[in-house]
Amino acid sequence: MSGHPAGFVLIAGAFGAFQLAGVVADARLQERIGGAARATVTSVAGLGMNVVTLVVYAGYGAVSGRLSNGVAFALFAVPYVVVAVLAGRRERAVAQ
Repeated sequence: MSGHPAGFVLIAGAFGAFQLAGVVADARLQERIGGAARATVTSVAGLGMNVVTLVVYAGYGAVSGRLSNGVAFALFAVPYVVVAVLAGRRERAVAQ
């Protein structure tokens, strides 16, 4: 939203963190599932992630026609921040 090139560094960091979270979540899912269901559950989880991605892209396209790209990007980042905060709280509660 600032228009400063340093904002791209933040975007790159967020993208990297999001990719890392996806890999960790996939590894944890596969760790908890055994037997013949592993491949099916992994495939369904991947399908669900792809459907959510398409819905987010469509929503971003609809919103960016009315708002600037910076505002739309910030708006769509809010759910990720909320999930990260909730996951962090859960991890701390489990660790105690």
